[in-house]
Amino acid sequence: MTEYRGPKEDPETRPQGRGRVLGIVLIIIGCFLLAAQFLEARLVGLLVIPLLGILFIAVGVVERRKWFGVPGGVLLGIGLGVIVSQEMLGHLGQPATAGVFLVCFASGWLVAYAMSRMAGGREAWWLLVPSAVLAAVGIPLILARTAPGVVEWIATYWPALLIVAGILLILRTKDG
Repeated sequence: MTEYRGPKEDPETRPQGRGRVLGIVLIIIGCFLLAAQFLEARLVGLLVIPLLGILFIAVGVVERRKWFGVPGGVLLGIGLGVIVSQEMLGHLGQPATAGVFLVCFASGWLVAYAMSRMAGGREAWWLLVPSAVLAAVGIPLILARTAPGVVEWIATYWPALLIVAGILLILRTKDG
């Protein structure tokens, strides 16, 4: 009778996979600690959350476990959102910086979706929903500050999209 060994019980693959994961974790932590020697303390503090996201993503990629992408993407998106909206584009003011944060957060959900596709099996398409919602709220907030004319135009003419969608539905429907 043949005994089943799952992927974690196989002595030939388990130590090698664990060594890769540990190696990646050590490299990422080492890079962070080395960079911390040359950066301001405030910036080092801001880098902790995206670093945790990168760790989750790296482990998920090496282990081919797509669900590591969810906390990894969320942490990466939040961390990048804080850094980009406050440190790089803080001069834009509100509501644009809030929009920048939301777009960065949306990109984190896209990373999680990409990991779900890369890992194989059923792709987690639902990860696109929070990404689309966050981007749909964030982009107009950015445009409201940086291009108010565009926002005014969209607010006036968005019903045209409904008309186009209706026409496309009618043309796709074949009645005989």
